[in-house]
Amino acid sequence: GESTKLNPKYKGPYLVAKVLGNSRYVIRDISDFNHTSRPVDTIMSPDKLKP
Repeated sequence: GESTKLNPKYKGPYLVAKVLGNSRYVIRDISDFNHTSRPVDTIMSPDKLKP
């Protein structure tokens, strides 16, 4: 198999579009960065985000 040691640990950058209750955030792709094949629009918890 392939080693994951040198793979990036984080993806991004993303835009925090909205702050929800219970420490949840709606994140979206930044329009100038087309780094994914599908647009990202999802809800994340703060332990999965990096400043």
